[in-house]
Amino acid sequence: MMRKLFGLVQLNSKLNDKETNLKKLDSLISKEVKKADSYILPEFFNIGYDLESINNYAEDFAEIIPEGETTQEVIRIAKKYNVSIVANILEKDPIIIGKYYDTSILIDDSGKLLGKYRKIFVFPKEKFRLSEGTSIEIIDWKGIKIGLSICYDHAFPELYRVMALRGAQILIITSAVPKGFEKLVEVRTSARAQDNQLFAIGVNAVGKSSEDSIPFCGNSIAVDPHGDTLIKLGDEEDVIAQVSIDTDKILEERLLEPSLHEIKMLKIYDGIDFKID
Repeated sequence: MMRKLFGLVQLNSKLNDKETNLKKLDSLISKEVKKADSYILPEFFNIGYDLESINNYAEDFAEIIPEGETTQEVIRIAKKYNVSIVANILEKDPIIIGKYYDTSILIDDSGKLLGKYRKIFVFPKEKFRLSEGTSIEIIDWKGIKIGLSICYDHAFPELYRVMALRGAQILIITSAVPKGFEKLVEVRTSARAQDNQLFAIGVNAVGKSSEDSIPFCGNSIAVDPHGDTLIKLGDEEDVIAQVSIDTDKILEERLLEPSLHEIKMLKIYDGIDFKID
C-alpha cells in the first residue's frame, strides 16, 4: 500500500504582496495538528492572479527558479515542517530577457527541488506576456509518479492521457478559475481522473486579490480513479482540506476496466513510452 496525505491549500492571495502571502502559507501549515505529506497551492499563490498586473509588471514580480525569493521561502517552509509543497509562480527565463512562464514546482520535505513544469496550454489572453512550456513533466515523489499541470491545461484531455501512459498516478492541477466557472474545476478534474483511472487533485484560488480584481471560485477538489469525489471545498478562504490517497486503488480500477491496456495494445500513441501497470 502506498498511502499519502495531501493538503489542498485554498488561498485568497493578496495582489502583488509576496511577503503577506508567504507568511499566510507558513501560518496555515503551522496550525495543522497532523501535517500532510504534501501541500498543494493555487496558481500564482505568491502574487495573486491578475492578468493586467502580469501584463504590465511581470518583470517586477517574476522570479528565476530556484534562486528567487518565493522558491527559497517555500524551501524553508518545507524543511521547517518536514513536508513537501507544490507551488506555482511567475517564472523569469534565466537567459532570455522579457520571457516569462506560468510554472509549478515540487519541493520535497528536505527542501530539494524535484522538478518544475511550465504551463503548455497558455490561455489566449495570457499569451501577450506568458510563453508556452514545451515538455510534459512526470516527477517521482516518494515512489509515486506525479503529473503537474496548470489551469487551462485541464481543457486538453490529451495532455493527461499522455501523462497516464507515461506512468503518472496522481495528477495535480493548480488554477485560478473565476466565479461563474465553478463547473470547470469539478467537471474537468473529475473527468481527467476517471478518463485515465488515476487520482486528480485540483487546487483553485478563491476570493478577490484586490478590490478591483475578479473573484475566484475556489471549489478545490480531489477525485479517485473511479471518478468519485474524495473531498470538495466551496468558496472558503484561506483553508486547508486534507485527503488521504492510496495509489493501490489505481490498479483495482484498471483491473475492473482495462481501457488503458487496450490503448497500449493498439499503439495508437506514437512515441509514447508506456509504463502503466
